[in-house]
Amino acid sequence: MTKSFHFLPLISLYLTLTMPRKKAEVDRLLIEELKSYVHQSFGKAITHSVECEQLSADVQRVTGQYLSPNTLRRFLGFLQSPFSPAPKTLNTLAAYTGFSNWPSYIQKEHKEEYSPMTIDQEINLILGFYQIDMKEEGDMNYHNACRNIALRIISNPALLEKLSPQLAKNPVSQIYFFERFPFIDGLCREYKRSVQLYLQKKTGESKVFGQCLLLLSEFLCGNYKSVRMQFEKLKIHTPNTSMHPFVVARYIGSHILDRKVRNESIDDCVVESNKWNHYFLHKESTTFWQYPYFQHMMAGYYNLAGYFDEAYHLVRTVKYVQKKIEIEKGYLEALEIVTQLSHHKHQPDAFKKWVRTTSCLEECVPFFKKFYKLQVLSAYRNLLNEGKRKQEVGTQITDLVKQTGFRHFLLIME
Repeated sequence: MTKSFHFLPLISLYLTLTMPRKKAEVDRLLIEELKSYVHQSFGKAITHSVECEQLSADVQRVTGQYLSPNTLRRFLGFLQSPFSPAPKTLNTLAAYTGFSNWPSYIQKEHKEEYSPMTIDQEINLILGFYQIDMKEEGDMNYHNACRNIALRIISNPALLEKLSPQLAKNPVSQIYFFERFPFIDGLCREYKRSVQLYLQKKTGESKVFGQCLLLLSEFLCGNYKSVRMQFEKLKIHTPNTSMHPFVVARYIGSHILDRKVRNESIDDCVVESNKWNHYFLHKESTTFWQYPYFQHMMAGYYNLAGYFDEAYHLVRTVKYVQKKIEIEKGYLEALEIVTQLSHHKHQPDAFKKWVRTTSCLEECVPFFKKFYKLQVLSAYRNLLNEGKRKQEVGTQITDLVKQTGFRHFLLIME
């Protein structure tokens, strides 16, 4: 009897632990409202289960608390659960949305400290930013602020869609959203419409710039017949010395892509690019910052079209002339990518080692990171023997094409 008496607390504990968990009573309206706040704090509506992995990382970054992706899937309704969210989940998500904890969320004690903006409020804030009177074109602080604003806009397709008509007609955002930060990775997605709206308002050099982007879009999307149609609109223009080196390079590069589609010689394009290369190498600093704009962009077009020797000829001239390079973070990494691509066939082992060890692909300017990554992976895959590794790289390429719509890289892989 004494021994069995000592087991009674253990039996009681066992029954407590194994009894079905009671459903906690939580106001469903408050839960639904909190879901809305979570979407706003995340920056967009969470419509796919896989996004809960990104949400989990963002919640931990903001609050310091970890909620698993599956916990978030249950909270948002992607996974069914008979239970209400645990107190930790509610406290953490309340903190994520700007409140101290779940009780303060219920009472809305600190709502005045942080209130997630509606998309219309965010639009008004961004448009207000672009009303700032810009005095110095080379102001790095203003440039970086514009860069961050541009990254925010392109990260939210709904925001980009609503803002594009107004950004396209605003003189400041025409420069500091479209011209300074072209979103190359979005050229086969929602950004293409933005460029078309921008083109409706522009003439001269800006018109050339926009039409070059649309031609590049058709090429990357694998719409090769449309490249020819876009080229007809572009060829009526002529580059001149008042144009930015990037624009001149895009103009000549567009000719090269057109010749590639038609399977015609690019000899005259090479002559033209060499002439402009000589001009820009010996020209004093462009409007702001010293950087080999023309060589970078021109070599990039050669690489994209598969003329790697011509690309290498250009980039190797840079180091002999440029003494000091000043440019925003990510451009030197992009230039390194262009350089490595240009001579990967001549140094295949060195290139494969570089691909496995480089940080450039992650540190590259975010507006065209996937564009360069697809080029690198395509070149890397062509150097691999048949086997598991080649299949893995092919899968990476396919996944990136799904994200960008750059079907060109699937066509050349086939």
